[in-house]
Amino acid sequence: MAIERVEPGDEAALEELAEWVEEQPFVRVLDVGGGDRPLRAATHVIDLMWYEARRVDEGRGNLPECFSEATWLVRDCNAMPWPYRRGFFDFVWCSQLVEDIRDPIGVCKEMMRVGKAGIISTVSRDYESSIVQDDGVVGYHHHRWLVELMNQELCFTWKSPILHVQSEYRPPSHRSWLQHFKWGGRFNVCERFVGGDAGQRRELLGYLKRWEAAQE
Repeated sequence: MAIERVEPGDEAALEELAEWVEEQPFVRVLDVGGGDRPLRAATHVIDLMWYEARRVDEGRGNLPECFSEATWLVRDCNAMPWPYRRGFFDFVWCSQLVEDIRDPIGVCKEMMRVGKAGIISTVSRDYESSIVQDDGVVGYHHHRWLVELMNQELCFTWKSPILHVQSEYRPPSHRSWLQHFKWGGRFNVCERFVGGDAGQRRELLGYLKRWEAAQE
């Protein structure tokens, strides 16, 4: 499989994916960064938040929580390697984390090391490139990366501050809030280096062209 997009990219689809995980014969499931709303089917969780801080009534899926305080690891996901052996997990769930963190490339590689397959869900690039908050800020304040699947490679592009001040670099609309990717085995992942001001502008205009082509 490598990696592929799962449609549609919305909150309802994410809940359906959580229910799909519950139906599989997985023995060990890791939730990476799910401290706020953990996957109930996860047997293990790794997150900077502590166990007691989770929103108990808002976990994803319908099962009773399969993890416990003993299998909840309080740890910065960027601190690698994680204390699990290669291929320890049947499935790895990662929702709305990689766009936030310092080293998404390393975290993706670590997920591939400890897991056999998984799901990565992120905020979509068109949503992250649009004004979606009442304060006029583009995307979310704390997000560092714009995420796309390009030529079967999960690509991370630094979120340029140009987006905040020049509207001509933003897409005129956004299709969905989230995007979901299912992977198996290994997949390609990269950071798209865009350089200085001129490079950032070229990259942003290149995305707009791809966005327009996708609307046709």
